[in-house]
Amino acid sequence: MVREPRHRLPVAVLEREKFGIAVAGVPALIQRRSEAVLDRLSRSNTERAGVFDADAVEALVRQYEQPGFRIQPPFEDDLLAVVLTLNMLQEEFRLPRFAR
Repeated sequence: MVREPRHRLPVAVLEREKFGIAVAGVPALIQRRSEAVLDRLSRSNTERAGVFDADAVEALVRQYEQPGFRIQPPFEDDLLAVVLTLNMLQEEFRLPRFAR
């Protein structure tokens, strides 16, 4: 926690136990066949963004599609969440694409 706002927060908030949250994440969206998510993870979008290897992204999508596949935060990272996030940031803020 940043030290500057300490004087603005109640002691009870500062001293309480902190913990992360876990949500269903990208595996649930892929298993539900979310068209918007699958479109953002498509080979053409991945190649257009130019950041991630399209073959690797497709392999992850196939893995996430498997029945019962889950990510176990905080022990595992939701790698496709990173791909989706960058894709959305590039689109929303008109960031440059890194096409090869």
